[in-house]
Amino acid sequence: MAPSVLRPATQAAVAREDAAAVATRLAAFASDPGQCARALTTSLAAFTRGTATLVDLRIGDAIAGRRGKAFLLLDARLRDTPAADARAQRFVFEFFADDDGRKVLWRMRRRGLAGTHQLYARYVPEHRMLIHEFPFDYRLDTLVEACSARRMQPRLSALSGNRALKIEAIDIVRYVPEKRCLIRYDVSTDGGRETWLGKVYVHDDDLASGHVQAALWAAALEGVGPRVPGVVGILPDVRLVVQRHVDGTSVYDSLRAGSLTPTHLAATARAAARLHATTLPIARRHDWHDELAVARGAVERSSLDAAVRAHAAGVAAQLSRAAVDRQPAHVAVHRDFYDKQVLVTPGGVTLIDFDTASTSYRELDVANFVAHLMLRARQGYVDADRAGAQARTFVAGYLEHAPLDLTRYRLTLATTWLRLAAVYAMRPLWRQLAPALVDLAEQAVASTACPDPLALTQTVFEARNQQ
Repeated sequence: MAPSVLRPATQAAVAREDAAAVATRLAAFASDPGQCARALTTSLAAFTRGTATLVDLRIGDAIAGRRGKAFLLLDARLRDTPAADARAQRFVFEFFADDDGRKVLWRMRRRGLAGTHQLYARYVPEHRMLIHEFPFDYRLDTLVEACSARRMQPRLSALSGNRALKIEAIDIVRYVPEKRCLIRYDVSTDGGRETWLGKVYVHDDDLASGHVQAALWAAALEGVGPRVPGVVGILPDVRLVVQRHVDGTSVYDSLRAGSLTPTHLAATARAAARLHATTLPIARRHDWHDELAVARGAVERSSLDAAVRAHAAGVAAQLSRAAVDRQPAHVAVHRDFYDKQVLVTPGGVTLIDFDTASTSYRELDVANFVAHLMLRARQGYVDADRAGAQARTFVAGYLEHAPLDLTRYRLTLATTWLRLAAVYAMRPLWRQLAPALVDLAEQAVASTACPDPLALTQTVFEARNQQ
């Protein structure tokens, strides 16, 4: 390995890029599997020395990170010898605004977090990109342990109080670099086989999501809260919340399959209202100015084309001048409430994933769900007229249980569409949707003549369908 990678302190300082430039570099790789394959095979010693060969790869999620960083996940298949069976290996491409990737690799090695780093980790200075294998994550430093059956089996056994527990398989469900990872544990006990889901976090405070979910589970048993997965327990030293798997189909998958019914949407609205009516142990607070700051920050860090970013910034400026009641009645909210967070089961709907649970205004969850229905129509997953009808069904169902403030609902639709424009600009398949999402945000800001939330919902969907 070159000394320049091992001794980051000796490197000359380089100019720092803004987040948009970093995201643009990531987008170039995310749209070109060949470039990703070349980066692996020409940079990592395992390939240049002939220790391994790359069979194929698939580009996964593109994710914006903290401090201007961005991540690209790749699922590859490698062959360690010509006669060996191909094995799966996930790689992470970390894109930096400066040369900090050198320092991160050095620190990972010092802390033993770089895995077989001599073979499968390398900083590529011409792209300001650190390549390394999963599950090694500098900030999510308990992830390696959480992915090890040998280390986790005694912990899960003690957590459940079942000495006969055995881990049969471990799979990764969802990974967000430097933030969290959802892991599937297939376990057998003296009572049979079960599937548990464990979520690893960066900070001790993040474990509060497990306490929120446990409180919701207890409330559901009393008939006053929404259905949620049961919590097996919390392992603070691994920063892991373990819950039971719930068999069901997400609203997202039901929508795409054409099997989403008005009954499902009414049940989803009722579950949201029940969540908002439940008293929960939540310390985090999220006000209107926090919501606006999230949207503005997403736009500033995005890889949106210059003209689209300027348009989005103009809409954000309009939002900052809007007259909003800044002291609404705060309730418990999900804060990431959309179609993938709701499971349709034989017994009703189940809400999942309470990482961002906060005390905030109820319109936040309702607007987020409706905005995603419009997104699905723009993605071509559902007919636009049908998506509009589904949105109206959901909003009408919610209004049967609780009121909505028209202004907060309207403006939060706008912030959500701005944020989605920034997020999807990083995804090559959907980058072309960003201008339309910014247009939607601008339209929501301007739709001041609508008399109520249901009429507003109909207006924004009908206007888009006419374009």
